[in-house]
Amino acid sequence: MRVLRLLRSFWTNALQVELEFRADLLINLINAPLMFGAGLAVLAAVFAETSSVGGWSFDEAVAVLGVFLIVDGFVGTILSPNLGRLPEYIRLGNLDYMLLMPVGSHFQVSLRHLNLWEAPNLLLGSALVIYSMLALDRVDPATIALFLLMLTAGLATAFALWSLIYTSAFWFVRVSNLEVMFRTLVDVGRFPVSALPPWLRLLLTAVLPVAFITNVPAAAVAGRLDWATGLLALLIAAVALAVSYLFWCRAVASYTSASS
Repeated sequence: MRVLRLLRSFWTNALQVELEFRADLLINLINAPLMFGAGLAVLAAVFAETSSVGGWSFDEAVAVLGVFLIVDGFVGTILSPNLGRLPEYIRLGNLDYMLLMPVGSHFQVSLRHLNLWEAPNLLLGSALVIYSMLALDRVDPATIALFLLMLTAGLATAFALWSLIYTSAFWFVRVSNLEVMFRTLVDVGRFPVSALPPWLRLLLTAVLPVAFITNVPAAAVAGRLDWATGLLALLIAAVALAVSYLFWCRAVASYTSASS
């Protein structure tokens, strides 16, 4: 309950600040549908020439795009406005005050802010997933529960990877380039990974688990998910969260504050 009260306080303040810049809402209300439409246009163009891509039908591939938009909305709404500020906290010394508060510093750095204007991607992505479920006749409690479980695992993995990237700011001056590189790879996850070249498929599964962030939740919607892959997705999420937290603890232990 204490955590929920803190989140309510953090996000209420964040929304008050965001509402001072309502022009951003107008810009994103235009940008989000454009991104949505562009993704569908690419899929339609591809499936105009073939009936399947990497063994996925059009309606199944729509689920992949929908999950990608949800992940992109999660990154824009929660991860970037929070973890993206960490290098500045370290440089200006704001982190010193967070470390003195009776609340976990990792919690504060990860969830203090909210970018409301990126939320439309969450809604549009959810709409695509619902369309895919209806088109595939997969609207049943088991499918919905499995999808939500795999989506939670995917978002947890994404959170852990972003945390690892920005925690490296304790030692490196510029880490934004790492986020750009990783987001470029995540962008590839808007398509079925099975349709990609073998080397890229290996990169997005064994090296950077992008496939487990976008493709696995979509596979749950399409009825293509086997139990071994589902368990592996949960294991990857758990390990990634543990590693990111231990890395944070190691970074904080080495931090000497901006005033030292």
